[in-house]
Amino acid sequence: MKTFKVEYLDVRTGNRRATELKGASAAAVEAKIREKYPQVRVMAVTEVQAAAAVPPPVVQPQSAPSPQVPELAPEARTNWVTVLLATLGIAACAGFAVLNHARISAHEAAMAKFQEALHANDVALRNLEQRARSRDERLDSSPAPEIDPTEDAPVAEPVAEDTVAPNVEPMPIPTPEPPAAAPTDPTQIITAAVRNKQVEDRFDDGDYDYANFWWDVTYRAQGLDRPTRSIKGTLVFADLFGESKLLVQTTLDEPLQPGGFIDVTGVGVESNLLKDYHNWFMSTEFNNMTFTFVVEAILYEDGQLVRFD
Repeated sequence: MKTFKVEYLDVRTGNRRATELKGASAAAVEAKIREKYPQVRVMAVTEVQAAAAVPPPVVQPQSAPSPQVPELAPEARTNWVTVLLATLGIAACAGFAVLNHARISAHEAAMAKFQEALHANDVALRNLEQRARSRDERLDSSPAPEIDPTEDAPVAEPVAEDTVAPNVEPMPIPTPEPPAAAPTDPTQIITAAVRNKQVEDRFDDGDYDYANFWWDVTYRAQGLDRPTRSIKGTLVFADLFGESKLLVQTTLDEPLQPGGFIDVTGVGVESNLLKDYHNWFMSTEFNNMTFTFVVEAILYEDGQLVRFD
């Protein structure tokens, strides 16, 4: 029997793994894997070779030295450097001149627009002053109205002594509602309703028996006092007696209002038989579990961060 290294991909989870199996040939090992695990895609099957003896070092013959290229004289190198520096300096001066000319042109155009706006403002101001003078002249030239001394002035009617003012009730002043108390119990701030349990088929990679657990969950903010930006905590799966079996670290990055909710689908973990909760989760239905979300920290919408120890 030969030993082969098998590289495969779980098409459901997208995880890539490698293991070693024994078989007569690579084709036989690949056929066995395809027949037993249809959800696995075999990427490569290579035979594991025994360690070969280290060959003796090979001594490479020394090649003949290459002919030396004659270097330029120091005076020639200096002339080339001087020409290059002079060319760069001329190009830089030309560039600065173009930029300076463009800057001056933009400044002159801006000053011309400013002068035009200032002239238009002066013309509008002179027009307003002329209109005001014309109005004052018309008012001064119009005659004052004459008052007839014989015309009776309006007299106010006396109020009867038995007249009583209507009884007007004062409007009630609304009392502001007191602010909601800040939460103190980290288990009563967010409730979790878990549903739609899914368990993938098991597959053996040679050492462990793996399975993938999936579920959907709705988080409801029944104990929040104000809007939040993010909430960090732990989703606790426990039995009916309150004994914790599975703890899943969770962060709710969506903004949440008091009384609002967040729906999350397709949450899951990967497990194997060495995990304590593996067989319990495989064999227990959700109606025989209890779920608690324990808040560790809250980042409020106003930037305040509150931690729960």
